[in-house]
Parts: sequence; structure tokens; C-alpha cells
Amino acid sequence: IGGKVPTGDPDRFAFFRSGDRFVEKQIKDFDSLCVLTDLVKTGHERGLKMSVSLRMGIWTMGFPFSKCYYDNSFFFNNPRLWCAGRDGVPIPSLSYAYEEVQDFMIRRLVTLAGTGCDALALISHRGGPYVQFEKPVVDRFVREFGENPCTLPLDEPRLNGLHCAIMTEFFQKLRRALDEAFPERHVEIHLRALASVHDSECFGLDCEALAQKGLVDAIICYPQRYREIVRDEFFHDGRIDLEEYKKFVYSENEQAYYHANDLDFWNEPVPDSDGVVRTPKNLRQCVEEWMDLEHRFGVKIYMEILPRVMPPEELQSRALELYEYGAERIGLWDTYDRVCACGMWALARKLGHKKELAEMSPPYFRKCRIHELEGLDITRNHPNWGG
Repeated sequence: IGGKVPTGDPDRFAFFRSGDRFVEKQIKDFDSLCVLTDLVKTGHERGLKMSVSLRMGIWTMGFPFSKCYYDNSFFFNNPRLWCAGRDGVPIPSLSYAYEEVQDFMIRRLVTLAGTGCDALALISHRGGPYVQFEKPVVDRFVREFGENPCTLPLDEPRLNGLHCAIMTEFFQKLRRALDEAFPERHVEIHLRALASVHDSECFGLDCEALAQKGLVDAIICYPQRYREIVRDEFFHDGRIDLEEYKKFVYSENEQAYYHANDLDFWNEPVPDSDGVVRTPKNLRQCVEEWMDLEHRFGVKIYMEILPRVMPPEELQSRALELYEYGAERIGLWDTYDRVCACGMWALARKLGHKKELAEMSPPYFRKCRIHELEGLDITRNHPNWGG
């Protein structure tokens, strides 16, 4: 496989559980880097900009996927670096409040940048949380504000501000590491954020600060919302009763967090713990809010279109709606689901042609019947039928 493959520190490939399987997994990771390097090279030969994506918080998955795909040794060998709930219960997600976790992720991302890609796309809307109530968070909050944050809701401005500050510090370290590793080129950082600027902040991602500081080159808005559920039975005078909270968490048919259906084009706003809706009220306002970041700080904004599969006419109308509201670019998550339908993909790949899009009409592609393949007449039966 062509292309220069990153070599060096073997730990950069040691992403899986140690033991008898380590060497096999390490080789597979190296093979994956070879494939990515070759894909990036091939894309560049065709005039494409190439980005490599990585989820920021997918360390393991529920059964049965945990037995098939996700087997991360750094996660399993370092439970002391996991996130912690306000009641001290470990959360199965590594916390970016720990320097070791930030360094681990930066090593991985620098390795991926070594494939020659133009950008690294950090996927935030799946996985997480990234920061909660770990000891470094509690200690820092106590130093700054003189009180224990564990009785405060996650969206309390000071606590949420600290979470955002920690994540911004990670992006600053990543930017420096990329500039040091690749001084000859600027490796862009793209962030797949949540439904709005405020929704992203609730996940610890201050998109305005990231854009203002030049730490991200592009943001893809994805219609996901994440909120801690705060109920009157354990929330009094701005404080959470930890004993009542624990009863709530373990009660029947209750969820501690709200995740919006992220396969819809638009999800209704969600109020904060104080009952106030701080996010845009509709799609137009959402587009305007994101584009305001682009106009002020130069960060490129992409608006996602979901669900993955829809009639091409609907895809066309939704793209035109986004453009009407002021959007400049379109994002398509899980593109592999969109290429299966010829009509939908034939249109999807032209969504960037804003001036021509309104005039496009079905059929969006040309269908040709093949009579002969490799000298074989296939007008009646194909050799692979039923295969």
C-alpha cells in the first residue's frame, strides 16, 4: 500500500486490552493506518480534501457490541481516570479532566494526522460524557469558588463554565501538538458539535471560545441534545439533595439524562434546570446562531440533514430550507447509509451546488441497462443470481 505510514512510539498503537491479543490488535491497528494513509493519498490524487474522524468518548459499548468491536485497554486498565457521578459512582467514560486522558487522545490524533489528512474530525455528539464530578474537577471548583459542586446541576453556570474550560484546554494542547508534529502544514481541527451553541456548552464544548481562539477550523452542527434531568423531588433552592437524587437514579423507569432523538431534522428545545429555554426556538434561529460564529470568527459551519434516508425530493427541500435561512454548507452523517439509494445519493452529492439546486428535478440520475458483462450475455440470467 502506497504512502508513508507513521512509525515510532509503539504505545500509539496500544489502544486495546493487553495480553495474548495485544500483538494481533497492534498489527490490525497498523494495517488500519496503512489503509487510511492510502485512502488519503487516493483522495488527494482526485482533488479531494480528506479528513479522518475519531469519536471523543467511545471507550466501550453495551453488550453484545462490547464483545465484538470495543476493547480499549487504556479504558479498562485505568478506572481511576473514569468520569464520576455527583454521588461518586464511576461512569464508564474516560474524563478529560485528567491530563493522562488528554495526552492519550492527543497521541492518537497526532498519529491519525500522520496519514497526511487535511483535517481531524472530532465526533462529540456520540459517546461522552467528557467531564463530570471527578476529583480534579471538584478540587478545582473548591479552589475557585469555595464550595462543593456535587450538589449543583450540570448546567449551573460556574460548574458548566469549568467543564467548558477543561475541554478548551484540551483543544489548546491538541492544536499545539499538531503544530509541533507537522510544522510544514496546518492540520485542521473539525468538531461535530450538538444541536446549538448552548447544547454544545451543556456537553462541555464552548464552541464560541473554540472559534474565537482559532482552535477549530470547522464545526458541523448535529441535531443532538443532552441534558441532566433535574426533578423537584431532589432539587431545592438551587441545590441537589444527594440522597434523594440517588433514589431517583435507581428508581424504576427513570433516566438520569435526556438524549434527544438524533435522527430528526429538528428537535424541540429543552429547558435548563431552572426551567428556562436558552437554545434557539426554531431551525431558522439555530442556523442564524451558528452562522453568527462564522461571520465573527471565520470558522466554517456545516448544517446536518437527517434522517439518513429520505426521498431525494425531501433532501432537496431541506437543503434549500437551510440555504434560505443563511447556511453555507451541508453535512451528511453516516454517508454509507445514503449511497444505497441511487436517487438520494445522486442528489446528495450535488447539495453543494447552491445556485443549481433549486432547478434540479427527477430523475436525478441516468439508468443504463447492461446486456453483456465480460463477454457473457446477462439479458436473461446473471451468473451471480441467488449467490
